[in-house]
Amino acid sequence: MLLLAHLLTRHKDWDEARIRILSAGRKGGIHTEYGRLSTFLEDVRIEAEAVEIVNSDAETIAAWSKDAALVFMPFQLRQNSSVDPFGGPIEDLLARLPSIVLVLAAEDIDLDAEPEEGKAGEIARALDNLSDTAKIAQKAEKAAEKASREFDDKLKDLAKAQSKKDTAKVDKVKKEVFEAEAEAEKASRKAAKAEAKTKLAAQEAEKAGAHIAEAGEDAEAGDTADDAKPKLP
Repeated sequence: MLLLAHLLTRHKDWDEARIRILSAGRKGGIHTEYGRLSTFLEDVRIEAEAVEIVNSDAETIAAWSKDAALVFMPFQLRQNSSVDPFGGPIEDLLARLPSIVLVLAAEDIDLDAEPEEGKAGEIARALDNLSDTAKIAQKAEKAAEKASREFDDKLKDLAKAQSKKDTAKVDKVKKEVFEAEAEAEKASRKAAKAEAKTKLAAQEAEKAGAHIAEAGEDAEAGDTADDAKPKLP
């Protein structure tokens, strides 16, 4: 509810509105609750006034809220009926309040949560991993292509040396051919491993909930297979 009230003040029609939070608690623990709430407001950096309520009941809430422009009120569902925070019929409290927004919250919202937390964070990390592995695979593929071209060039050099019957040159180039072939095979294996890791990362991203564009999926929009990118759902 605090977040909803804060977001409302971001609108030009409500930018001068003041947020007041009624801090209700049991006898003997009210000051502790007030202190906790005040500290919380400082931590999340939302400008609001915390007010101590001695008697936590519908009558007191109605008295404190009668002059408010808008009231945010939590409610609960019990046996298919809506009840106020004190367990009474919500209709009884509504009749005593001005404009009201009823909020049914399944769980508390962590205003300090980092962007990396939760489902969105899981998807973001999976996409980051996919992006990293894809870059490594692309680099490995280019290296493999380069090594293959160098091997082909060495084979051509060997053919020329053999045609000239230059024994010394042939022996030298043969050694270079063997080295180039070994390097090409090594680069090819590395590229294959990188490609496998990329496919695994894509599967993990899909499991996390990300949508991975298939090759040609966005062809009508002008994308090519190389332009296909992972997308959030």
